[in-house]
Amino acid sequence: MCGISGYILRKPVLRPGPGPGAMLALIRPRGPDDEGACLIARQDANFKLFATEHSNPLVQEALPRLAADASFGHDAVFVHTRFAVIDPSSKGHQPYVSADGNVVGVFNGEIYNYVELREALKKEGGVFQTFSDTEVLVEGYRIWGQALWPRMNGFWAVALYDRRDQKIVLCRDRLGVAPLYWRETEEGVFFSSLIGPLLSVGGRRTGVKSIRNVMPTAMTCAVSLTTALAKETMNARPRVNRMIGMTHRKNSSTFGKEGMK
Repeated sequence: MCGISGYILRKPVLRPGPGPGAMLALIRPRGPDDEGACLIARQDANFKLFATEHSNPLVQEALPRLAADASFGHDAVFVHTRFAVIDPSSKGHQPYVSADGNVVGVFNGEIYNYVELREALKKEGGVFQTFSDTEVLVEGYRIWGQALWPRMNGFWAVALYDRRDQKIVLCRDRLGVAPLYWRETEEGVFFSSLIGPLLSVGGRRTGVKSIRNVMPTAMTCAVSLTTALAKETMNARPRVNRMIGMTHRKNSSTFGKEGMK
């Protein structure tokens, strides 16, 4: 059991403020062994990793400390708290970055067939530095893209950023075992493993009816949300098999729901 949270903003900001730290604090009980954060600048196809005082000591030595006044222009954030099971070393720290530096992700769950997937990825040029299923997931998305999801056996809630196409993807296992909720506000889209971190985002408190489940993968569904995100949906019921992607374009941000078979 780990915890993931984050947000995708309509407009970039220069500093993270207290938001990422507050999200980490609320999901920390899900992952007491390690934690980290990633600030993402889609407009520049760039991102930066940060440690906290609760990160693995080796991670704290390698990464800068997350601070509310950290100067790094960004329009998205991933945070993760880790309950270390598979490869509990610091090499399994999240957010995890692919070997080529193009994909970064946070993941809660377990991929039961990760050993078989790793061997298949090696045949396609994949090189692995850990024994974790997280690395298999990130490298799998880098090499296979959306074709990864039907190959996976397990349960998962994932947020990935691919700077090759500047897309952010929220994905959940086909049965919806791993929790992943999201909420739209005027500022953007916020997501979390728990409902609590989403209740007070955007400067105002809301009821649980405005929180949505990320739909499990595989259902074909495409709905464009190009208008201002001022209205919040009141439907919290999960459907079957859906993936949500958010793409940044210069001078505008488009939030869309993209399905896959």
